[in-house]
Amino acid sequence: MKKRIPTILFAGFIKGAALVLLLSSNAALAQNYSGSYGSDYRGQPAQQQGSYSRYYRPRTLPLPPAKTKSPVDLLEESINQVIDFLAQPQSASLEQITFFLQRKIAPHFDFDYMSRWVAGRYYRRMSPEGKQEFTETFTELFITTFVQKISGYKNYPPVVGDFVSKRSGEKEAMASAKIFRESGGSIQVDFKFLKTAKGWKVIDVRANGISALLYYRNHFAEKIRRREQHRAVFN
Repeated sequence: MKKRIPTILFAGFIKGAALVLLLSSNAALAQNYSGSYGSDYRGQPAQQQGSYSRYYRPRTLPLPPAKTKSPVDLLEESINQVIDFLAQPQSASLEQITFFLQRKIAPHFDFDYMSRWVAGRYYRRMSPEGKQEFTETFTELFITTFVQKISGYKNYPPVVGDFVSKRSGEKEAMASAKIFRESGGSIQVDFKFLKTAKGWKVIDVRANGISALLYYRNHFAEKIRRREQHRAVFN
């Protein structure tokens, strides 16, 4: 019988709004055409009216395809929102920063995917409740750590260099930005995107080549290994 793995608390790293596109049809246009036709041909014999109306069909024009924002567009938009938020006159509290990130940036991340990847093979051994708790804990701590990083820029909004995008496959892409520090130097931050049914979502963040997701996967696996060793010794 497989053992269930309890949720392990650990620290998180970075976050990034569902897109809504409104489209309209030509139904109103067809309706107006039908109405004008009725007034123009009101004096015609009933046989002719019936003959035309039997073959008349309102014309429906094809709708233009919905435009989906690219990963680099989403990254630039999100970072600019963070910079604008930090540039406000008042000094934002940690609670305000947390609320802002949860509302504006978090929807750009696929935390379900990230949690499954971090847990690896142990995820299949969790109960449904354990999986949900693990995902919620991972998401909360990921945002919390990001809040701590962002709070360091409250008095000096980050200066960002050019945004670069690179497609690595049909459903995978990388968008990068260079963030310059107040004390000098810069950090290369890469965001890995996965194309989902809800659009492009961030599934990993790399700072100077170091993957946050890989770090937490190794960290989680090490905690599980130590826990199992402890049970083997004392059980």
